[in-house]
Amino acid sequence: MKKLVGILFFIGGLLLFVFGIKSGFADYSYINTAAYINDGHVDSGNEGKFVIASGSIKAKGIASDTDFSVIAEGSPFLKRRIEMFQVYLTSNKILSWKWSQNKEPNVEIGNQYYTNPAFPNEPKAKVSYVPATIGNGNLLLGEDFLNALSVDKYYNFTDYEPVQISGLSENGGKKYGLESDENRYITSKEKPHKGDIAVSFFASDPNQLKEFTVLGIQKDGVIITSKDDKSQIWDRLLTKDEVASSMKNNGTKASVIMSVIGALFAVIGIFMFKSALNSFKNTANRTA
Repeated sequence: MKKLVGILFFIGGLLLFVFGIKSGFADYSYINTAAYINDGHVDSGNEGKFVIASGSIKAKGIASDTDFSVIAEGSPFLKRRIEMFQVYLTSNKILSWKWSQNKEPNVEIGNQYYTNPAFPNEPKAKVSYVPATIGNGNLLLGEDFLNALSVDKYYNFTDYEPVQISGLSENGGKKYGLESDENRYITSKEKPHKGDIAVSFFASDPNQLKEFTVLGIQKDGVIITSKDDKSQIWDRLLTKDEVASSMKNNGTKASVIMSVIGALFAVIGIFMFKSALNSFKNTANRTA
């Protein structure tokens, strides 16, 4: 068994090493032929081709969460986060509590067993998008690029206030019906109990979206990502030469990392195979 694992490690590591070396010689000529757009206007001549667009990102609608009557004016996205108050074991093996977006493992300390309830089926985490342009024209960003903006770095809006869901209210919280006997409440995070659910919202300030550069494919007036990882978004203004340099540097780093990991796996595989082989020989010699 150990020999088989060693062989698999070696083959997998060798393939990763070769792929890493090969990726270091990637062709970036598509960047040189890409049109550079800094006015945000759609050119039908660029349809189906790589383009580089730069400028500010502007939402062309109001992102909203109709379930909770929350809106985010000026932001191309509105992200809903769902967390549950749960027990967990710290790295120092101390019992504690925290808000988590995932169900935490149950905790056992001595003869004591602490369980966390299952996450509710509803409400679910979600992200809502509205069309958004880059530059001062009508060139739109695809949803993949908008999704890249819905990360912590661009959050400026958060709301932990209690949200009315079902119209039932008890113990100061907003009760939410679940398929369980547990009582769960929407909470403001001030005095939570195990199993309480917190709903928070995140969006971006338009002032944070002033300078961006996007590399992608123009399709029907929208810049979309390519299927071969040749697309990128930067939160700064770049020239075409700077885009090419950034993509090459990223490719080189990825190539080196993959090659090193691949070589390491291959070496581990060789050692595992040799160790298993020596163990087999020693066993054979003892029984001879």
